[in-house]
Amino acid sequence: MKKCFHDLTVSDISDCPIWRFTNENSNDDLEIEPVIEQTFSNLSGLIIAAQVELADLTSHLALHQNVSRAGQKVNDHFLSLTLERAGNWFSLARYHDVSIESFGPIHLAKFMGKPVKDVFPIKYDLRETLRSDSARLVGFVRDVPVFPLTDDELISLSLL
Repeated sequence: MKKCFHDLTVSDISDCPIWRFTNENSNDDLEIEPVIEQTFSNLSGLIIAAQVELADLTSHLALHQNVSRAGQKVNDHFLSLTLERAGNWFSLARYHDVSIESFGPIHLAKFMGKPVKDVFPIKYDLRETLRSDSARLVGFVRDVPVFPLTDDELISLSLL
């Protein structure tokens, strides 16, 4: 069953928590399909559905993308989250994304109906979903990274 990323539903995720971009149809680069595999040596192109914990300790369903097995050093800058609330999704822009002015931390907090301090940092733990015991799959998404990188540093880190 293939579908567009933007059409993914909570029901779809209940059936299968891991999806991947197909890269098969040049007309739709957002086409995804469920993944049945049990182990993953490469997380590139995966969409991983798992609960996150907001700063106020509430849990919410989120889609995780650009997850790196390198851990927090890389995920601080590249891990992207799309959070669900009442059947709607909000994709958080990171500090270096061009859409930060419309989809940044303040806008996510508004979407969640909370002040920024009750949302960030957002804790994620992908070990259960990915069936791994690696501590590198646990971390935080902050509203602003502790050590923001320059454009050159981001490019260099993205090549890891």
